[in-house]
Amino acid sequence: MKEIKTREDQLKTLTTKFNSINDLPSGSSIMKEVKTREDKLNTLTTKFNSINDVPSSSSIMKEVKKRNMVEPRSLPFLFGVLGRGNNYYGHGIFTTELGQWSSDITKTDYMLQLLSGSHTYDTDYVSFYRPRQLSFIEGSKGTFIYGELYTNSFSSSNYQICYYPCAALGVMFVKNTTSRDITRTLNFVGTSYWSSGYEGAGAFVGIPDNTNASKSRISKIIWKNVYQYTSSNSKLAGSGNVEIPAGKTVAVLLYTSSYLHSRTKVSEGAFSGDVYTYGQFIQWGIYNIRSNFLTVGLEIDVERTLKVWQCPGLSETYELWR
Repeated sequence: MKEIKTREDQLKTLTTKFNSINDLPSGSSIMKEVKTREDKLNTLTTKFNSINDVPSSSSIMKEVKKRNMVEPRSLPFLFGVLGRGNNYYGHGIFTTELGQWSSDITKTDYMLQLLSGSHTYDTDYVSFYRPRQLSFIEGSKGTFIYGELYTNSFSSSNYQICYYPCAALGVMFVKNTTSRDITRTLNFVGTSYWSSGYEGAGAFVGIPDNTNASKSRISKIIWKNVYQYTSSNSKLAGSGNVEIPAGKTVAVLLYTSSYLHSRTKVSEGAFSGDVYTYGQFIQWGIYNIRSNFLTVGLEIDVERTLKVWQCPGLSETYELWR
């Protein structure tokens, strides 16, 4: 737009200068041609200005904005499956370093750090079994369920993969647009294994220490545990009450772990040890999000969700709210 305006000004200046030095007769064909081209330029400029209203309410900008955002009524959230000790090989695996996630809220922020990419790690902890991605709530009632059955084989009795199994993580950013606190019930399904204390499942809500109206002053996230599960279950179903304070956006985070459904010795090794096959199943799901959770006054904070998805190089999770 600046370039077009500059060209327009240059042409007008040139025309003015030409007219100031022109001493040809008024009926000259040259002047008629110049006048004709000047009129065409003015007409073109007028028509262009009549449709140009960038950037305030331009139809062009509305279209650009639409194509860079999600569709109206779509409900995006972030989901991924962290490898932890289940991958066993390679960089980024871990076991006890980041704590017990099913109930210890002093460690909950680690989950959001890894899922949102807001951290200072290099190769530590960041290996995903299924990469983090932008996902969407489905159906008229509002459902999303992921499930996967997988196996691993080792030439020894290796319990690391089941003691520190894959972690399915999902987070919704929910905004309260009213002046009153709202409490809703989050319904979910999943899997859980329990042996070392580093498995289990849990649901959490992260609340910023300031409102959206003062988001530049947000300096920490306070985590609350709304559900915890410390047992083995291949078909877990639960719920938890989530409070969304007035004028705030909260992070609603669900964590589940892989369920060990079989451990079988498939062969005996004379030198490298016996070979075992481990069968595991992982599931993560939420439902009734449209029908029971996102009622009047609550909505998905799309801006916050897209910011988290795009990983803008942050080192602290509270910066996601700013």
